[in-house]
Amino acid sequence: MNAVLVRNGAARWCVVAMAMTCWAPAAAAGEPPRTDAPSPTVTGASGLFRLSTTDIGEARSLRLALYGELSRASDFLVFGDTNTKAAGDLAAGLTVHRHIELFAALRGAWNRSHQDATPASSATVSTIGSGTFTVGAKAAAQIWRALAGGVELGARLPFDPGSWPGSGAAWIDLLATSDLRARWPSLPLRVHGSAGFIADGSNNQIDFAGQSAAARQLAMFARGMGRSRIRAAVGLDAPLARLQPFFEYHYELVTVGPDPALSDQTPNFVNQIWLTFGLRARAGAGVTLIGGVDVSVSSFGFPYGPPLPPWNAFAGAAWPLPF
Repeated sequence: MNAVLVRNGAARWCVVAMAMTCWAPAAAAGEPPRTDAPSPTVTGASGLFRLSTTDIGEARSLRLALYGELSRASDFLVFGDTNTKAAGDLAAGLTVHRHIELFAALRGAWNRSHQDATPASSATVSTIGSGTFTVGAKAAAQIWRALAGGVELGARLPFDPGSWPGSGAAWIDLLATSDLRARWPSLPLRVHGSAGFIADGSNNQIDFAGQSAAARQLAMFARGMGRSRIRAAVGLDAPLARLQPFFEYHYELVTVGPDPALSDQTPNFVNQIWLTFGLRARAGAGVTLIGGVDVSVSSFGFPYGPPLPPWNAFAGAAWPLPF
């Protein structure tokens, strides 16, 4: 069996660092905080899991979250492959003012693709490690009794500085939240919305000159290399005392032309949709346990970005720290 290994030492150290932070929830037990305190998303901004909301948190409060993700699919990137991707996210949100939140996150990912042997070639295994860090800020305020609005600015860069700044991504999103309890106190439901634009240059991380389309497609998915796009999302959550189910709907539309090197690949869809189903459980000492799954509805075609796996499971915990 032939093996192709692509290693990223920074990504491995990121995963180790995130594992070492698992002791932190116990450290927060000294002073129980509010049980309805917001939790960081995978980017660090307060919200559901991927959807940032107008939640800011109390002034001078710090929140951490640690998440793990796993997806697996067959005949996914190329015919005859089995692709497994694991990722870890360490996210933090800091409320510096009752209307302003600063956030940051580290992400490490590992992807393994096994391609079956064919009459013309032997089986191959490719592994790719990658990592990114994110920083940003969010401002939000109550507009009306049941409505809050806000704006978020963020940026993401890969661990490898050799491709900076062209390989980074930056976004702006408008946010809105309607808390239906303000009008109907017996209805514990909040509706969230987000719409914005992400200028994404992450497909510039690697020079693919001379590489096959299959190698390019594998690297795009493993490293999350996307293209600039408009995006919108709607979310629901039930702010109950202990168990809090939530739901997210995401839509993205690419705004640039296809990758010339993959223009002959199919399908060539320019938009993608996925759903997120999750549950938050409020534990003791302000710790929140989070779990759920992303489900793909439709994906970009390879000329416009990496595909979505059929499912992506996630689990983790969030907790406050004294500040």
